[in-house]
Amino acid sequence: MAIALALTTLATLLLLIDRLRRTRTNRAIVDDLSSALAQRASSEGALQVSEAKTRAILQALPDLMFVQDRNGTYLEYYAAAELYAPPDLFLGKTFREVLPASTAATVGPAFQRVAETGQSETVEYELEMSDGTRSYEARLVQLPPDKVISIVRDLTDEKRATSALEHSRYFTQRLGETIPAVIFLYDLVQRRNVYVNERSEVVLGYTAQEVIDMGDQFLARTMHPDDMTALSRLDQFYARLKDGEIFEHLFRFRHKNGDWRWISRSATVFARGADGRPTQVLGSAADVTALKTAEEELRLLSARLRNTQDEERRRIARELHDGVAQYLFGISAFLATLRESGTLPHATAETVADLARHCDDGLKQVRLLSYVLHPPMLDEVGLASALKWFSDGVERRSHIDIELVAEDTMERLPLAVERDLFNIVQEGLSNVIRHSGSRKAVVRLIRQPDQAMLQIQDFGRGMDTGGMRQAAGLGLLGMRERLRYVNGRLEIESGPHGTTLTAIVPLGVEAMSS
Repeated sequence: MAIALALTTLATLLLLIDRLRRTRTNRAIVDDLSSALAQRASSEGALQVSEAKTRAILQALPDLMFVQDRNGTYLEYYAAAELYAPPDLFLGKTFREVLPASTAATVGPAFQRVAETGQSETVEYELEMSDGTRSYEARLVQLPPDKVISIVRDLTDEKRATSALEHSRYFTQRLGETIPAVIFLYDLVQRRNVYVNERSEVVLGYTAQEVIDMGDQFLARTMHPDDMTALSRLDQFYARLKDGEIFEHLFRFRHKNGDWRWISRSATVFARGADGRPTQVLGSAADVTALKTAEEELRLLSARLRNTQDEERRRIARELHDGVAQYLFGISAFLATLRESGTLPHATAETVADLARHCDDGLKQVRLLSYVLHPPMLDEVGLASALKWFSDGVERRSHIDIELVAEDTMERLPLAVERDLFNIVQEGLSNVIRHSGSRKAVVRLIRQPDQAMLQIQDFGRGMDTGGMRQAAGLGLLGMRERLRYVNGRLEIESGPHGTTLTAIVPLGVEAMSS
């Protein structure tokens, strides 16, 4: 308003000067006066534009501004945010009269130093506002010759965000320390761990810092060489992973004390590069050595139990063959001699003939049971010949066409493997007869340099029909248990056109341990 009034006054003076200019006597004086007034009007206009710009800048700033004299008395202010007190309660008063005593005690020394030295200072304080406690930062700057300007910024949101971040970091740190597993972040590009929690010292004997310091040599120094070889093939596996997908692996690591430990790792992709390929994996690792040891002890115990059972089957088969079968054969021979003597009445001779037939049938059943319990040829000539004998017998008794694909000259497999595969064929063909409805089955036995593969294929209803899967469940469980003893596995493919069971057994030093 003051600038506008001044401009109006100048305009009036210019009109008066224009009238005076018409008289020749005062023309020179009037011209000088007119020029001076015009320059002043231009300066006043420039000042008005500058003040408008300043107001626009102030309105755009989120900070509070206060102008105070050397005693701290508030003279002017600018506020786009909520004030601690209304202007009429602080203008003309010092900050010691307006602010809480504790806040004034914090601000006072800094204000005094700025007023005396001219050096700017920054001070932080808190005030109780309508929405709770808020944090502020005041930058105090001397405004010559005898004033101080305070630029006050609200730090509440920033402080709360920082506090929340620190709390989150603290929570993450404590979580990582209390989880009974190693938490790690592994960089696939740099080939090193970029984060490991302190649980690593419990699991592997190395502190988290020691693991980090090993860099890209950590795996080379601690992982089993065989597992390192397999690890080199995981890059392609990682490339196929989707976000959020969890993958698990089992590795062997050398503890700091020299012992080998089994480590189970669960991880997921944590970061990807610009090309979409994984660059970091986040996961956990747990020591499962005790579990692996217990599993191995259970496997060995089960293997001993299985061997005991097989020996008992062999003993019973031998007793049936050498004992019961021989008695039945003797009875059959005695009845044949009695029948051929010609001294028996006709009715008695017919009875003896019936007894001889029953005795012969019983002898066949005993011999069959003896062979099924433990076929002698399995020990004598091997699995292929034993399967040929067994499949021929099943074909005769069940009227199912059984095709055997196996090389008679195939190299012998370890006895434990041959015994288990023979029992799997027994159970598998039994399932075909009872559940599949197929009129044909194919048994394939293939030996490869590093494994033996046995397949039983039928062309029936498939295992998902009705309750067949449940009915065959115990048989499948028994097959898997037998294969587990020799480190093998069972694969099943089943559909509306039949089922294929594939037993795969590795042929190596580890497989022979059973």
